[in-house]
Amino acid sequence: MLVICTARPELLDRRPWRGAVTLLPLSDDETEHLLGALAGGRQLPEGLVARIAGNPLFAEQFVRSLGAEEDVVLPESIQATIAARIDLLPASEKSVLHAAAVVGKSFAPDAVARVEQQALDRVLAQLASLERRALLRREDAGDFVFSHVLIRDVAYRQIPRSRRAEQHRRAAEWLESGAERSDEHLDVLVHHYTTALRLAEASGLELGDLSERAVSSLARAGERSLRLHAYHQALDYFGRARELGGDWRVRAGLGRALQTLGRRNEARAVFEEALAIAPDGVAAAGLNRLSAGSFTSEYRYDDADAAFDRAERALEPLEPTEERSHEWIDIQIARLTLLYWRQNGDRMDALIARARPLVEQDGEPRQRAEFLASEYLARILRERYRASDETLAVCRRFLAAREQLGDPLDIARARFNVGFVHLTRGDLTEAQSLLEEALTTAEQTGDATLLARSLTYLAQLHRRRHDLAAAETFADRALAAAGELAMPEYVGAARGTLAWVAWRRGDTSRATAEADAALEAFAVSAFAAYPWEWTARLPLLAIALVEGRIDDAVAHGYALVDERRQTLGDELESALRGAADERDLHRVVELALEQGFL
Repeated sequence: MLVICTARPELLDRRPWRGAVTLLPLSDDETEHLLGALAGGRQLPEGLVARIAGNPLFAEQFVRSLGAEEDVVLPESIQATIAARIDLLPASEKSVLHAAAVVGKSFAPDAVARVEQQALDRVLAQLASLERRALLRREDAGDFVFSHVLIRDVAYRQIPRSRRAEQHRRAAEWLESGAERSDEHLDVLVHHYTTALRLAEASGLELGDLSERAVSSLARAGERSLRLHAYHQALDYFGRARELGGDWRVRAGLGRALQTLGRRNEARAVFEEALAIAPDGVAAAGLNRLSAGSFTSEYRYDDADAAFDRAERALEPLEPTEERSHEWIDIQIARLTLLYWRQNGDRMDALIARARPLVEQDGEPRQRAEFLASEYLARILRERYRASDETLAVCRRFLAAREQLGDPLDIARARFNVGFVHLTRGDLTEAQSLLEEALTTAEQTGDATLLARSLTYLAQLHRRRHDLAAAETFADRALAAAGELAMPEYVGAARGTLAWVAWRRGDTSRATAEADAALEAFAVSAFAAYPWEWTARLPLLAIALVEGRIDDAVAHGYALVDERRQTLGDELESALRGAADERDLHRVVELALEQGFL
């Protein structure tokens, strides 16, 4: 006769048995099979397999306890069973289990020792006993993990609130005691300090410096999120730090995240908050510079100029320092972007000549990289947006500098710039791979401006290849992205491509409507004269020619040879300048088709 008995591991502490077999948890597939049999065809909620973690008793109790809404709620029967096991532990082991529950689902023994305020060797002995009782499991690296997540949940709930507050603080202090550990686990540090603060407030305890520590951890996590381009996460961290009374740096970080996500009005409001409590001229200069950048993005150029002026005035009374020099350089680089949008090449050249000595002498590596970008923009402006070999070389140096610095989003932005330069030259194959890489990064990080720009020029690229389907797909996406950001030049560029798609399909009515809408958008765009008006005017020229409106067609042609617009090449521009009759205009259309502009 074979007799099989089941028992908890605690039995072996009282009566060792050599023939005992330890049963492993069910696999996920086995758990799903068991749940299916127990549920009898009922729809089970998501996440149930993870909550059960291979325990067949828990599977049975969870299915029995499911209400009409089928929420994954811990059944009282399971909670009582686990609580009873914990309550039967020796007091020292129960206390260590509670401390471990505060640290987390997995934990290092020395973290528990710090929270429990016991010697490490004593804590290790108690952890080993808890492992034998199958409440914990040792991992390969020497850390421990709760054998079931529900054990941790029940143990945590047993701890009085005031004691939990103190233990969360100790867990945070343990993390901070190792700088590398603290940086690696910033999210956990934030959790411990903010939980400690919430529990201490609810318990009426003295807070001491707990608020400051919570704000500091949130601010560090926010800055790390900005570095990783996790802007929505940065919003959360900085927003929580601001609610707890964070300083001007917290507001500056929050504003930077808002601005990158296209929420510029909110960003400026936060920058103004920060300015009101800025501690010195360098901080005030930086905040005015950030506000100026948001104005530039909205084409409020006079407001941007005024904000840049305020930034420079904030630096004037200060003694020369490295920090002051770096901020001055940042202001000039940001102002160069404004001058590019204003198509003021002479002021760009003058400012580049003025700033170059200080950039080369005192500039940080990132500033020297950004200055290269400003130089390439000044050059492409002079070259009417058809980049020379020299301009391409400058832009490649910019990309190489970004790659050396290693920031993924900055590298993607630089790749976009090189791709854009190739597109202006008609190097479509080289442009496509770079623009697609930039688009992928923009989608991953949520950089709304890079997304709109990448989509716009990929639509133009496929247009020049005469790929109607791809051009239409990218133009539709670009239109949506640019519309959300209120960027009229990119709205117009997308509509110009859609006008071309409609014209190629023979839908002249829609082509005219889209092209007219594009010209209206260009009229209020960032540029004094939008460089890429050919995207809308060439379809309108071709339509006017077919309909016999020769004067209208000639007028569209003349508009395209404005020195502020992208050059279409000597041959096509010569034909446009000389177009006076129907024959000349047919030659213009023929050349535009051959060269990928129509």
